[in-house]
Order: sequence, then C-alpha cells, then structure tokens
Amino acid sequence: MNRPETLEQALDAAGIESLMPWQNEVVTTLSQEQVPEMMRACIYHPTGKGKTYSSLLGMWAMGVTEILIIAPPATQKDWSQQAAALGFDVQVMSHAKFREKETKLNKARAIICDEFHLLGGRKGQGWLKMKRLARSLNAPLLILSATPSYNAAERVYCVWHILDPSATAGGFEKFLLDHCELEPSFRGLPTVVGFRNHASAEDFLSSLPGVFHEPDSAQYTIEDKFINVPMPDEWERFGYDSRKELILASIIERKISYQRYQLLQLGRNGLELRPWVAAWLSAMIRQAEGHVLVYCDHSTIAEAAALTIEQMVAAHGHSFTGTKVEVLTGSTSKKVKDNLVHWFRSAPRKSWGQKKVLIATATMATGTDGFDKVCDDLILLQDTQDDSLRRQLVGRILPRGKADASRKKKFSRLVVGTP
Repeated sequence: MNRPETLEQALDAAGIESLMPWQNEVVTTLSQEQVPEMMRACIYHPTGKGKTYSSLLGMWAMGVTEILIIAPPATQKDWSQQAAALGFDVQVMSHAKFREKETKLNKARAIICDEFHLLGGRKGQGWLKMKRLARSLNAPLLILSATPSYNAAERVYCVWHILDPSATAGGFEKFLLDHCELEPSFRGLPTVVGFRNHASAEDFLSSLPGVFHEPDSAQYTIEDKFINVPMPDEWERFGYDSRKELILASIIERKISYQRYQLLQLGRNGLELRPWVAAWLSAMIRQAEGHVLVYCDHSTIAEAAALTIEQMVAAHGHSFTGTKVEVLTGSTSKKVKDNLVHWFRSAPRKSWGQKKVLIATATMATGTDGFDKVCDDLILLQDTQDDSLRRQLVGRILPRGKADASRKKKFSRLVVGTP
C-alpha cells in the first residue's frame, strides 16, 4: 500500500476520524523533530488511550518507512495490519524473540516497543539489549506502556536511561543516591521509600523530557461483596494447611492458602468454588446484559471457577440460557489464546440467545484490545494486589472514545479479607 501523503489521508487509512488531544500532541511534536533518527521517546498513556495509533502516526509524521514492532504475540496481527494500512514496511517480533542472542537487528530501522516493561528490569537480558541498541540505533525509537512505573524507582531508571543515557550516567546506584529517599537494608541495595523531588514514580516519569504523559482520568466504581469463612483451628493456631499437609512457612504461602480456603472446596470432579462464592458469581453473570469477563489472580482459582460455572450451566440451563464458558491462563498456548480472544470479541455485545463468559488470569491484561466493544461487565473474583495491573484489567472494558462514552460499565469484586 502507498504511504499516505497528508494527515487526513493517514487518519483515513487508519480508520479513525480524528486524533484525541494526547494523540495530537505526540504526532505534532514528532512531526517537528529536526533529527528524527535521534528521537527517543516514551508514550506513557493509560490503557485504552490509543497508544498504537499515537506511535504509528508519530512514526509516519517523522517520515519513517521501515519499522520494527516489538509486541506481545496476541497483538502482533493487529499491529501488522495497522502498520501496513499506513504504508510501512513492517517487521513484528515478540519480546522473547528480541532478547535472543541470535536475533540480529537492522540499526537503520525505526522501532516501536509496546509493553516496554516486558523487556524486564535493569538486569534483564531484554532491557540490556535495548540499552545497547538505543545508543547505536540510527532511527527513531518509541517505547510504550500504560504502566511503566510498576517497579517504581527501577522502572523510572529503566525508562529514563533508554531516553537519555547521559542523564543517568553512573548507573542505578547513583540514580538512587541522587533522586531517591533511602533506608538502610541488611541485604543488597538500600530500600527506596520515595523520591526526593517527586510525589510518585508517575510524577517523576511524566516530568522527563521525551515522555508523552496523559494522566489516568477514568472514573469507575468497584462494587464489593464481602464473604468470610472461619479458618480451621489448626490453621489459625499452628499455620497448618491440612489440604496440603503442610506447615505454612511464609507470608506468601499463608496468603495463598487463606484465599484458596475461602474460595475453594474439593468436589467430585476436583476443586470447585464454595457454594456461596458460586452463588454470587452466577448471580453476577446472570444479571449481566452481555458478555462477561472474570478475573482470577491464580490459574487454580480460574480453572475451578470455570468448572463450577460449567456444572451450574449443565444443571440449571434454564437460568443460563446460551451461556458458554472458557478459561484463559498463562499456560494457554498462543494459538489457543488467539482463538479465545477472537471468540470473545467477535460477537455483538448483546448476542441473541448467547452469553460468553471468559475467566482469565493476568494474561488478559495484554493482547485483548476490542473487549470494550463486546463486554460491559468485569468481575474480580480473586483481585490482584497490583494497582497498576488492576487498572489495566479495568481498562480492557472501559469506553475508548466519545461514541462509547455513554456505555455503562460494571465492576464487581469479591472480598474475602486477609489472613
């Protein structure tokens, strides 16, 4: 396909009517770049704000014709199609493929790295390779993320060093001493308790040259349902999990054991949800007008939830007319995940006689664009403790543009307390 000559033609090729203000800032700024081959920038926009089009149109505005896109496998098809529509000669690869030693890169080809945090931290092989490449690349580099600050100080350093190596000369240790409030630690580096001149990692990142930041202004409310089951006496007194026949030796083990006891019981066909948990979840699904997303922090809970709902559908089909349940976890193959994503987002939001329920773990936080068009209900059956991840999950179904602004989204969460 020929490269569009004007912005109007580019927007038409991309299939969008106009740019949102934060997208226009990216495209306008990059179009004015005098030395585009030296451009290093970070697009730090919340989930659902159109980072894909911001980056591709920004590259188009700089006159780029050849581009490498590093993206999760589940989103690669969409990236390829959208880049081709704008006339790019496009190559797409995963973060895993990028960090392989055997993967050789053309240093004259521009790069977009989506989900930048998937390259890892400052010792990660992917980030170290990007660090070396950014210094010698003779083409623009855009790094994208909705949550580049999930590791706070380290993540700020990783982003900043790619954008401006000279500003972070001296390494991570010097960065900590210069910019962070520290407390002594008995092992390794000091503990970071805050930043000296910034209220948060988001505030720090947004202040850096080369960072296009749009604050997260999404307004939503999560409706909580509190359920609590008394724990066995031996668990409370001795930290003994009779199901595992194990003395719990850590806080993490104790938390996992507690949540599983609150949510699960052993049924005839394996682990299933406790009756009151199942009753709440099934009520939420039946009340939903369209398709439903259910999030679980661990695959064990997700698989048990899928089994339970499938059993309820089979036993009480009249209450679950047309309900189809699928489960998606981190162990799901790429091919199966692609099929499940297509299955879930391919039907209209309100399909006559059909309701799709996708029960998934954190793997649905990426590669699931389009869910907002078919789903208005997100159920956090087992919530995450990571605020950034929760925001990504919520962003899967939040309205994307003005046309969808009136759509009412519902977020429900089961709360079982803490051990």
